[in-house]
Amino acid sequence: MYVLSKEVINQWQGVVDDHRVYEDKFQETIAWLEPLEENLSALREEDSTNNMEVKSNRLQVLLSEREQATHKLTSLTALGERLFPDTAAQGREKIRQELREVRDR
Repeated sequence: MYVLSKEVINQWQGVVDDHRVYEDKFQETIAWLEPLEENLSALREEDSTNNMEVKSNRLQVLLSEREQATHKLTSLTALGERLFPDTAAQGREKIRQELREVRDR
């Protein structure tokens, strides 16, 4: 009985750990996105009188980060989907919504 209880505890501790890893990765991705969104907004708001070099630099930053975006989104999505089997329907929908929000951003 003790061994079975220990296995169940370990299994659920693994689920909790997986949720923590997902949440940490989600927060990390949001933090990564925020300066990029600010850069994009600044680029859109700048008028033609601004220095072309500044615009070019902003665009280069955005383009260089785009390459990382695919990797970051794939990694986050894999972590989120890994949670689905042991997560209630409401929790799965929340994760799906978070992933959709990040992809849209």
